[in-house]
Amino acid sequence: RRALLFFGLTIAISLALEALGVATGWVYGPYHYTDRLGPLFLGLVPFTIPLTWYMMLYPAYRIADRVAPSGWRVRWLAVAALGGLAMVAWDLAMDPLMASRSHWVWEISGEYFGVPLHNFAGWWLTAFLILALYFKLAPRFSRRPILQDDRFERLAVLSYALTGLGSVADAALTGLVSPALIGGAAMLLLVLWGCQRRHISPAMVTHETR
Repeated sequence: RRALLFFGLTIAISLALEALGVATGWVYGPYHYTDRLGPLFLGLVPFTIPLTWYMMLYPAYRIADRVAPSGWRVRWLAVAALGGLAMVAWDLAMDPLMASRSHWVWEISGEYFGVPLHNFAGWWLTAFLILALYFKLAPRFSRRPILQDDRFERLAVLSYALTGLGSVADAALTGLVSPALIGGAAMLLLVLWGCQRRHISPAMVTHETR
């Protein structure tokens, strides 16, 4: 149930904010998608975009959950904020790359290799909203404790690292060396931080049930 909730929230919120962003320029800055990523929802957003959000947000969430300080009364806010930063780190290399291939077009010349800084604030906000809503709603869907298993958490970290490595390598080979180095360094820091082994008690449960 929680998995379906996470999937549903990610698809619905990312699609809604992306559509709002294309239509108004408010969320990410003024941009529009081309047809290179497939059919567009309402002529605005490719149907593949929300799936991409889901593919990367879950590993970002697991990394954030590993590195967020324990013992905070509002720890879920820290996890949601760090999850947003993990998504932004990936976008530092991916966004200039995809724009250079005309998957989407920025209607202004932004400060970050053609990408407006506004875009990264929008990325953080989208991820933060999805994770914050998930944390508030998850206990209503299932109150059973979630036993944490470090092996599966490390698989999520590995997924984040491999996806990021693909974007970084692709950007570098395309000639976008600076965005590749910046994005790669940001993601590497999060991966190394997330790989640190935590002491996990068998009775420990995640913040969804606290």
